[in-house]
Amino acid sequence: MSSYKNTRNGMLGLDFSTKLSAFLAQGHITARQIHWAMVDFEEGQGPGKGVKGYGKGENDGTAAVRFELLWRDYMRLCAKKFGVRNVHPHSADLS
Repeated sequence: MSSYKNTRNGMLGLDFSTKLSAFLAQGHITARQIHWAMVDFEEGQGPGKGVKGYGKGENDGTAAVRFELLWRDYMRLCAKKFGVRNVHPHSADLS
């Protein structure tokens, strides 16, 4: 998580992305659970000892993951609220 901001746009490999998207999409984990796991990591509690950034507070990587989770929830809300009007440039013409 600590290096997420620097590596998030990579395509393949172990160090690119959080690898959490499928688990979030299928409901196996929630954004809230990820947030609290990151809080534990930042505070030096739980698993992660020896990993870069462990116990050193919020860093660019964990802040970026939180931002992406907020953005994800916001876009899901917009999709539910506006439906097709949210993504189609001429959605007013579709009615």
